[in-house]
Amino acid sequence: MNILAVDPGSSESGICIVDSETYRPSLFGKFNNERVRSICLLNPYDIAVIEMVANYGSAAGASLFETCIAIGRFEDRIERTGRKFETIKRKQYITDLTGNPKANDAVITQYLIDRFAPNTPNRGKGVKKAPGFFYGFSKDIWQAYAIAVWKCDQLNGVVY
Repeated sequence: MNILAVDPGSSESGICIVDSETYRPSLFGKFNNERVRSICLLNPYDIAVIEMVANYGSAAGASLFETCIAIGRFEDRIERTGRKFETIKRKQYITDLTGNPKANDAVITQYLIDRFAPNTPNRGKGVKKAPGFFYGFSKDIWQAYAIAVWKCDQLNGVVY
């Protein structure tokens, strides 16, 4: 089963399509939201998981509301395909994966490296001539991959 995971943003979003058995990403990147909407319609996946915004008392600006609109547009495209989707709040998946509800991006990235590319140079990225598991990953792609790993674990019966 292929999982589409989206870390949404106001104008660009990180995405990963991951095989739930091997945890290997087949497509990943940070794309403008128009392209992400196309990916939601056209690419092969079975279920989508989108990070839902949550506000824990901080001020909400225009970017947050634009991200909410983007999430709705992604959901609309997924519904058009007849595929299932769900949303997950960041605090839930990072707590499940790392055990720490306040884990920042660096902690999440290190968790993924330790789990899928332990003891490898260059944070599991490798180099062009010898690409590693995380070759090409950067910024929001790590978060999208973490969402996909959380869903894969759920499908595979992993208990946290």
